[in-house]
Amino acid sequence: MSNSQTAKTCGLCDRNTNICWKCSQCDKYICEDCKIIHSKVNLGKEHDLTRIREPIERDELLGPKSVVCNRHRNKICDVFCRTCEELTCTSCQSIYHNHHNLPSVDDIHTEFKIELTKFETQIDVDILSKFEKDEEILNKFDFIHRQKYEEAERNIKERENFFIGEVKKHTQTLLNELHEKWDLISSDISEQKSKISEIKNDLSYLKNNINESKDSRDIEKMLRDIKSLGNSLSEISKIEIDHIQQSPQFTEGIFQQKSLVQMIANNLKILYNKFW
Repeated sequence: MSNSQTAKTCGLCDRNTNICWKCSQCDKYICEDCKIIHSKVNLGKEHDLTRIREPIERDELLGPKSVVCNRHRNKICDVFCRTCEELTCTSCQSIYHNHHNLPSVDDIHTEFKIELTKFETQIDVDILSKFEKDEEILNKFDFIHRQKYEEAERNIKERENFFIGEVKKHTQTLLNELHEKWDLISSDISEQKSKISEIKNDLSYLKNNINESKDSRDIEKMLRDIKSLGNSLSEISKIEIDHIQQSPQFTEGIFQQKSLVQMIANNLKILYNKFW
């Protein structure tokens, strides 16, 4: 045993590190002294005790959790029926699971952990990377649209300085319309980015569930998680992100030969219409 590892203590007295037995029903490692006591009490008389030959270390990865058979309360489920998708004991096999596919609980526990790891990889490599790419594109468009918006706003205001009197009401009207349209674009981008943020949170939540399930020794829970994760990831993968590309632009207008006020108003309107 390495210096960084500490011998596991008895699951009953929590003192003795000389672990000699494992009780399948209690799912505990116990020492010799506690084994004698455990075998004498009423609840422990019919429990299955397995002799431990090697030292048990605290940081050891344990196998699947022992599950008592629903039909034979004195038996521990030692295999998993793929056909029925349930844990079963040796007594049930010949009665209820004849000719079924029956891997051991250790094998199915390892298999489920591998399958859960594939879901985790699917999130990291396929799904999360897709939405991070979408987010990167939106950030790029956000920067471009914002620059063009600010440039358009700046140019309209610079042109406003050439005009006086009544023309200000036309300028203000155009600016208000510009702000409204920018608000729509900005709101659209924010909504899409918020959608990605929610998706990333959901994926992070699913990854946490995957890690918890991978560390679980409850095979039935792992099976439920695998089915649920498959459906959840399938739905998330179908989500599409809208990439906003329309943006305001500034173009010099042409003065019309009319009255001064009408000429300026028309000129600003021409400029404004060319932004979109």
